[in-house]
Amino acid sequence: MDSFCKELTSKQHQAIQALIVQSSIPSAATNAGVSVRSLYRWLDEPSFRLALNTALDKSIDAAARGLVGLTEKAIKIVETVLDDEQLHPATCRVTKG
Repeated sequence: MDSFCKELTSKQHQAIQALIVQSSIPSAATNAGVSVRSLYRWLDEPSFRLALNTALDKSIDAAARGLVGLTEKAIKIVETVLDDEQLHPATCRVTKG
């Protein structure tokens, strides 16, 4: 664990995780079980902001690695669809119902 993270409370760690996955600060506060006011106050603290930015960077890196890992599989699927006359988008008709 990074040294700046040791300064944070368990609620602050929960808030960081909530900020990563929630779409708004009020939602993150509710998810973490803290007040919106507390969350805004924490966001002004350098150690909290550093921990949040570090967690966001790690989350984005993990998502990017996951997408890169899926690239080869996605290309193979697209190639299969394009090579199969019955599946090729140019020959498929979309029907309603």
